[in-house]
Amino acid sequence: MLVVDDSQLYRDACAAFLKGMGYAEGSMDRGFVMAPDYKTAVGFTERYKPTCAFFDCFFPAQTGSGDISLGEKALQMMKDADPGETRVRAILAEFAKYVDMGKAGVLARRFARTEKGDEEPCKITVIASLARANKFLGMDGATRMAMTSLGATFGSEDGLEEGPYDALEAAMRKSPDNQPLCVLLGEEAAKRKMPFVLVTSTNHHDKLTQPIFDYARRRNWRLDSAQHIDEKSTPGFWEKAYNRMTKEILKEVIPE
Repeated sequence: MLVVDDSQLYRDACAAFLKGMGYAEGSMDRGFVMAPDYKTAVGFTERYKPTCAFFDCFFPAQTGSGDISLGEKALQMMKDADPGETRVRAILAEFAKYVDMGKAGVLARRFARTEKGDEEPCKITVIASLARANKFLGMDGATRMAMTSLGATFGSEDGLEEGPYDALEAAMRKSPDNQPLCVLLGEEAAKRKMPFVLVTSTNHHDKLTQPIFDYARRRNWRLDSAQHIDEKSTPGFWEKAYNRMTKEILKEVIPE
């Protein structure tokens, strides 16, 4: 069994629970290994060939390296799998036909994130108006129109919601420990048909964890989240995760 978590406190709690269940750390026979980062986890996967795993949601690529390139890759994978983000990109591409995105891009992005309809981007009233303005006034005129009309609603930071990935991207840049590398390990485990459970000390509706929860749901992955930050250091949390893991293993043995 492979356990990936950058918190020593949570690794210790998990190790204590698993030892109580009869597992031996570092043993190839009914054993488990602990990895604090992505690089170690990949190395242990190749060396020990684990048959199941617990993955924390956030951890560094390599402890102390400061590298967030893998986190950026994971973030892009999450965006690419999100229909909402696909629509945002489509709306922005339509905006870019008629306005200077270097000037109006921030406002356009804020608008795109609030557009919940399903009509084609070219038929959205604001964009259709900008298309007409571009035809008669050129791109400069359409850009001024966009900045005036959108600026009235989206020009202030007050009351504006962040995009679903903005907080996660900011957290990742603040600390490499906040990279959602469970996405990469989860995809690799899925390819190997290795059962795994995502485990996090944050509630799955936390603004950093919600995008991971949504991605996991789309991929039919299992995620166990704590109701409070200290719960992950308790035997009860790991018992719940272990029971979930048992169900995942049974699904592999006896498919639904």
